[in-house]
Amino acid sequence: MPASNLHSRAIQFEDALHLKGLERSVFFLHVPKTGGQTIQDLLAKNYRPRQVLHLNQQVYEKAPGLYRDWPSSPHLLMGHHTVRSQIFTELSAPTFVFTLIRDPVKRVLSYYNYLRGKATGTLATLAKRLALRDFLIHPKMSECRNGMARRFSSFDCFRDLFEDEILDDCKQNLEHCFTVFSSVEELQSLVTFLAVSLRLCEPFAERRNVAQSIEHRPEVTSEERELIVDLNSIDITLYEWATKLSKQRFSQMKGLNSTQLMLADLEREWIRLRCSVTENLKMS
Repeated sequence: MPASNLHSRAIQFEDALHLKGLERSVFFLHVPKTGGQTIQDLLAKNYRPRQVLHLNQQVYEKAPGLYRDWPSSPHLLMGHHTVRSQIFTELSAPTFVFTLIRDPVKRVLSYYNYLRGKATGTLATLAKRLALRDFLIHPKMSECRNGMARRFSSFDCFRDLFEDEILDDCKQNLEHCFTVFSSVEELQSLVTFLAVSLRLCEPFAERRNVAQSIEHRPEVTSEERELIVDLNSIDITLYEWATKLSKQRFSQMKGLNSTQLMLADLEREWIRLRCSVTENLKMS
């Protein structure tokens, strides 16, 4: 059974292209080191500041008033969450929910490199102090051990669960609790889908927060790479399944006829004009 709080609120993929643009609420579930900063910047350009709220699950759980006391119901909510997050009970239905995924080996190495480049923080200190192998197995580094599955699973703990059980649960949640999902490699397809379905005024994405890759550096040994694979077997299988499904879905974009695309462009231009007029009236 998909995560109920999110499933009951998420717009389904088949209905996404018939939305009324920016009138719908949008939730971006950000998985670390999947290109999320690029998407956040893209989306933020299309909303007024008071319509945007960036709130991570850990912060929300400590201070839910940050969401509830927002001046107006956020049209765009972004942050690091799991599908179990209670913030989904706060969302109005229907909501356009989406996320990004990434090749698990590349994501883990990018995460390690990112932390080593940070100036402060407990995890950054550990990454700088520990060799890669010790970092991967450290108790605080669950993000490096099937970190994507931990965000997409309805189960809070994987202990005593079979791998197939976790996988089936994650697949159900990705397929039914998200309007759309995409791999980093399919980022342009995702941006196109967002531009058409949400009628974005500025549908251009510039890569941000890109860590220098260490994947092919000599210090990443074959043993360390094998360890990453072993520790992320669920994520690897989930990623292969998810990328195949997302490509199938994006291929439906080719079925849009020219009239549909023209109407999307016209509505996008109208939204841009309306925003411009509103801002000019405020300044006059």
